[in-house]
Amino acid sequence: MRRWFATVRVRTTAFATLVVTAALVVGAILLLGVQQRALVAGLEQSTENRAADVAALAQRGALPPTLTAAKENDAFTQVVDASHSVNAASKNLRGEGPVEDSAPRGSKTVLVTRTIPPLGGLFRIAAQGVDTPNGRVTVYAGDSLEAVSDATRQLIQLLGIGLPLLVGLVALTTWSVTGRALRPVEAIRSEVAEIGEADLHRRVPEPPTHDEVGRLARTMNAMLDRLDDAADRQRRFVSDASHELQSPLTSLRARLEVNLSVNQQPDWRTSDQEALEEVIEMHRLVDDLLVLARFDAGVAKPELRLVDLDDLIFRETEQLRSRGLVKIDVHDVSAGQVLGDPDQLRRAFRNVLNNAERHAARVVRVTVREDDGMIEVVLADDGPGIPVEYYDRIFERFGRVDDARARDAVSTGLGLAITREIIEAHGGRITVEAGDPGARFVIRIPAADALA
Repeated sequence: MRRWFATVRVRTTAFATLVVTAALVVGAILLLGVQQRALVAGLEQSTENRAADVAALAQRGALPPTLTAAKENDAFTQVVDASHSVNAASKNLRGEGPVEDSAPRGSKTVLVTRTIPPLGGLFRIAAQGVDTPNGRVTVYAGDSLEAVSDATRQLIQLLGIGLPLLVGLVALTTWSVTGRALRPVEAIRSEVAEIGEADLHRRVPEPPTHDEVGRLARTMNAMLDRLDDAADRQRRFVSDASHELQSPLTSLRARLEVNLSVNQQPDWRTSDQEALEEVIEMHRLVDDLLVLARFDAGVAKPELRLVDLDDLIFRETEQLRSRGLVKIDVHDVSAGQVLGDPDQLRRAFRNVLNNAERHAARVVRVTVREDDGMIEVVLADDGPGIPVEYYDRIFERFGRVDDARARDAVSTGLGLAITREIIEAHGGRITVEAGDPGARFVIRIPAADALA
């Protein structure tokens, strides 16, 4: 719930709805109060006028015994003398006693609210004293407050229906407007989320506006331009450096090999042999760096052709068997064809096989089979295995398992990283699993017939 409420769209809609709801409730209360006060004021004016008219008649001595009222059911008029005797009354109070015991002093009109039992309900009463030829009397004129209550109740019902509809309309409008305003931001976020290290050439969509969102998009694209330029310069540097280092290393390696073939003195041969091994290791490292730089630069795309993986595996395992360091088991290698670059695939499988050879105790087993449109290659060794926490790390550049550094002295730490780049460039995936014992590298590449 908290995560859902964390969006700007939800918070904006909720805040706007709460503010509008509070304003509408306060406005409704004020409206009810103003309406009720206006209706009561109208009643008071009506009762005061009627009381004044009757008082004028009483003052002239022309008071009839039966008084009339505009609304006989909701209004009344009554004249009471000083002895609390009713001198005149409207038809609805004929035969009834005084509606009020107190009498106002002077000629000032007094307004009171009373319940009139004979008529039922609350009435707003105007009382006015007046001197007549027969003595002082008090005129009472009243109007029922039921009409005010009915009007107030109807307004409350209307507000009870209208306010939720209006609040819902405000919420819907705010949700829609906010979503429309944030749509470019979501497009920018989605595009940035998909931009990886190899996709720095992509740019976020720029809305045709000059507001904050437009400036954000232009700023993001400017940042991506700088990152793309920096990454491109870095890739070119690594590629150029690797390429420039290859020539002198190749020349130095050739000279050392010539010296070893000519010079027969033991001390010189030992020294030259050690130097040659170091140059070979440096040459391998530079070559691996050059391959990764080409992948980073996007220029190492495989040249697709039909490749028999079983034949490729047999050729690579034959080289391992010729070294005689471990036993190679290829009994479970079956036919499997893929569309790929044979040189890149050969390099990928050679890297994994060399890794298995270095860590195997006695045997390396290779399995090739087709499974659900994929060619699955499993290369397993019976060595110490790989801890689970290093399953991802070993595919990183210069990634090694800590306790295997001594045994991996001949490795550049880039072989498995290159293998992953090659396999993923062919639409496949490489993973590592726990063996029994040792480690199992599982490579899955789409089969050629499945792609066709």
